[in-house]
Amino acid sequence: MFGLEIELRPFDPFKATEEDWKIFHEYRYKRYLEFAPGDPITADDAVENSLRFMRDEEYIETHSVHLVDEPDDWIGLVRVSTLKETSPSYEENQHQCFVYNVELLTPFRGKGIAKKLLTGVLDFAKRYEKRLIIADVSEADGKRFIKKLKAEEAQSGVENRLDLTNLDWNLVEEWVKEGPVRSPESQLEYFQDCPDDILEEYCRLYTEVMNQAPRDDLDVGDFITTPEFRRQHEKFQKDLDTTWLTAITKEPNGDISGMTEVLYRPSKDPLIYQELTGVPEKYRGTGKGKWLKAIMLQEVRKRWPTVTSVVTGNATTNAPMLSINERLGFKVHRESIAVQMKTTDLEKYLTE
Repeated sequence: MFGLEIELRPFDPFKATEEDWKIFHEYRYKRYLEFAPGDPITADDAVENSLRFMRDEEYIETHSVHLVDEPDDWIGLVRVSTLKETSPSYEENQHQCFVYNVELLTPFRGKGIAKKLLTGVLDFAKRYEKRLIIADVSEADGKRFIKKLKAEEAQSGVENRLDLTNLDWNLVEEWVKEGPVRSPESQLEYFQDCPDDILEEYCRLYTEVMNQAPRDDLDVGDFITTPEFRRQHEKFQKDLDTTWLTAITKEPNGDISGMTEVLYRPSKDPLIYQELTGVPEKYRGTGKGKWLKAIMLQEVRKRWPTVTSVVTGNATTNAPMLSINERLGFKVHRESIAVQMKTTDLEKYLTE
């Protein structure tokens, strides 16, 4: 299998035929069994809608990977994005592009193919004049490959999971009761679509707490959530048959003093995904993070009794959130590395 000839083909999710999608999903099922064995596979229509979700803020390109002598079968996938000039986050992130996928099915690894795939990434980065390429890597083969690349390991992260069947619900109840004692003026509120009257304030808070997360050595700037972006994402999640549930604490002066959110998708049951949890700096030290985490766990138990595992991700340097998660009983499921590489260094590697 050494010296295999491959080709990359543009994959346009807006023009894909029924047969194109059939072949894509055949590849996806094989790949999913390698990457996440035992996890429920996302429904076909949700994945198709996700690939069609090409945000106004990004240029996204997807390529399928094929053997030249077996052109009908996918053996890999390359997907790269970069922010458009119109994005409110562009100014601080205009220098970089992000690699969502550079992947191959296991039988085709170690054959020199992955290096060829990076020519597609390099072409994208040069075409959009990006000086930095960023990617997340969690599989052992990928981690070995980045060492060959000599890419900078800029941040380490973990995917943690909480087994709800073994959760100490008495501890959760303690945190729920403690919350209003320590923050007697704070009021809890739940929503799926953010109410119009708090939309701007919520987006401001979301931007603040999202950018409080550690970046370590990653050369990235702030990312900004606007009301338009929020509304776009609400529609996107509905198109994926996802319930996007948010809980917030509000203060008498109108401030939103904390937030937490989960994503539930029927095809992923019994998993549920814990997304951003955050408390702005001025309201820290009052136990709001614990309170919000706890009331959301109770809400998950009530709304989705079949859910048995909460999935979340954190940088390993995010000590406050990791502390809360560890006390609840979250366990490491997968370790990842965020890597970055100068476009000029990748070009040098590929031409050596």
